[in-house]
Amino acid sequence: MRIIITRREHLDALDGISRFVFTLGEGMRKLGNEVIFLTHHVGSHFSPSERWGVDAKYTAFSVPKPTKSSY
Repeated sequence: MRIIITRREHLDALDGISRFVFTLGEGMRKLGNEVIFLTHHVGSHFSPSERWGVDAKYTAFSVPKPTKSSY
């Protein structure tokens, strides 16, 4: 199954939500799913395994964050 996990804030933020997102993704991947993360920004040198010890092999897509004028 393909699963997309989205996050409104930076995916490489140092917070519990990002850690949870990658831990959830790792678990879903180990169950045989394809996990894709969708966010508006991912740092170029970001490594979930270095930051949290999570073996999250991931594909991340960055989309531009909407401006207030586009609402």
